[in-house]
Amino acid sequence: MPDQLDTYISEHADRWTAELRELCAIPSEATDADALRGAAAWCEQRLHAAGCDARQVSLDGAPPLVVGETGSGARTLIGVQHYDVQPAVP
Repeated sequence: MPDQLDTYISEHADRWTAELRELCAIPSEATDADALRGAAAWCEQRLHAAGCDARQVSLDGAPPLVVGETGSGARTLIGVQHYDVQPAVP
């Protein structure tokens, strides 16, 4: 199994790196609601592309949460990430 995992990672690393660069290029300062919506939409689209049911959940005054689900087994894996950044300080 470890060899299969290593092979899978090697085969997909370039695409994953490109996607991470794409996400990092999205302006998403925590104080800019429009930018945060754009970053949330990108995350939601990537989850859809990965085969997940994805949606944004809005809570009063907070940036949208992006929730993705797949599978129907008894086991659960939760991944959490921030898609916002802090303003650059000169």
